[in-house]
Amino acid sequence: EVRKRITKGSHISRAQAARAQVAELRQEVSKLEDDVATLQIELSSRQENNELIEEELEKLESAMQDRRRDHMSIRRDFENRIRDLRIDMSERTVAMDKKLKEYEGMAKEYRKKTEL
Repeated sequence: EVRKRITKGSHISRAQAARAQVAELRQEVSKLEDDVATLQIELSSRQENNELIEEELEKLESAMQDRRRDHMSIRRDFENRIRDLRIDMSERTVAMDKKLKEYEGMAKEYRKKTEL
């Protein structure tokens, strides 16, 4: 009978210990579930953040391409203007040379007339 009590008592204490351990594990599982939920919220927030950052990067890349195009257009316009000015200068130089030769010819004729 003493053995029965000891055995019965040890069963009770084992059952209590098991219940306590189950309760601890449930608390731990609950805490882990809370941690998982928190991490999911944080992950979702970071994904939204990443999407916003990617959108901003796309906008910046587009703006950079626009600026490159503008820069190239301005450069082309500038180079064309320089070319046009050089052509104009060249045409004016040719015209001035013609006038100079014309004046030199007139000067020679005038000298001939005045020498006579």
